[in-house]
Amino acid sequence: MPLASNLSESLATAQSLQDAGSLLVLIGVALELTELAIKLEESERFCIWFRDSIDDASLKILQWFVGFLKQKKLPAEAFSVALIILGLSLEIKYTGEANRISAAENAILYDKSALATKEAAQANERALENELTAKQLEIRLNETKAQLANAEARLNESISNLREENLPMDIGEGNSFAETLKSRAGIGVELRTLADAKSQKTADSLRSMFILAGWPILNFKPIGEVGDDGVAIGFNKSDSSAEMAALCLSKLLTERCVPSILINDPIRVLDVPTNTIIVAVMQRPTKLKADFMLIRAKETILRNEYNVAGARLEEILRSPRTDGAEIPGLIERLQKLKAELDELSKKDKDLSDQLHESEFGANSDSPSVKIHNSTMSINGTVVRGGVTNKLIIPRAYFDSEPLR
Repeated sequence: MPLASNLSESLATAQSLQDAGSLLVLIGVALELTELAIKLEESERFCIWFRDSIDDASLKILQWFVGFLKQKKLPAEAFSVALIILGLSLEIKYTGEANRISAAENAILYDKSALATKEAAQANERALENELTAKQLEIRLNETKAQLANAEARLNESISNLREENLPMDIGEGNSFAETLKSRAGIGVELRTLADAKSQKTADSLRSMFILAGWPILNFKPIGEVGDDGVAIGFNKSDSSAEMAALCLSKLLTERCVPSILINDPIRVLDVPTNTIIVAVMQRPTKLKADFMLIRAKETILRNEYNVAGARLEEILRSPRTDGAEIPGLIERLQKLKAELDELSKKDKDLSDQLHESEFGANSDSPSVKIHNSTMSINGTVVRGGVTNKLIIPRAYFDSEPLR
């Protein structure tokens, strides 16, 4: 800055003049020593000591110089006093000037230092803000990446589900399937299918396996939409052989991840002959609904196994002739089945809530009756829980049409 440069030059000039004044004072004081030299020369004791300390040539020179000083004493003293006065004047004047300039320069340096400190603080603050902004951007970037990854995963899942939904329900390898069904050979089958190619292909696979297993096909004809998805298995609940055959078929389908539903409502299985089941191949359900139907099917199968084991335990306990060897195994089996049923019940509720949300939205507040694993009646109409039945009023599920 020009001002700082001028102050530095002025301070250097003032200090130089101050130093010159100090030099003049020293010269003036030195000239004052002439009087001291004259007095020492006049001192007899000093002269005796001095004559004994130096040689004659040096003594003659010194005597000449002292004589010269005696002749020039008055002018020397006047000149000395003038030099001292001039030197002190310069010192006094330019010492103050130097102090003033130095103070001004220090003030400028202080202002510069304060400004530099302020700018450094602002720079640090900006750096912190930039660092915070960078971290926030990094967090947002990571969140965006996670959202994109989730979106991509959902898209891939949707594509996979769409491809799967466009395929027929695959029964899988048929020999073992038919071999298991042979344990219930002789059960008649009324086979139904929708008119679309996917359902017909699954129905053809089932028909082949029924024939191999010795389950005669009583009739095979198309059926319209009745409100069910997957493979609907209907039977007369008063017919134990048909019920066991339906459970066996449902278990095999469930093990192969083919969604099925057991139907024993008298209205829906009206006129089904004894020792006969109705098997209706309907549309392939969505992935979420298929998972829900598989959980429901597993619950039904395990609940039946639980009832059978419980009945056997009760039979043993009532019989006085049994030794009780089966009891520990039956109790362990019942405990294991109970734990599995509890776990399935939790999954059932979660999937039921997800299905409800997918059909009505997460924040649906419409008037509703939501039924979970229950049956009720409205104006004489049977209302049954489960999302696989036909919707009559918002969020209430009613029995579907007969499987005929």
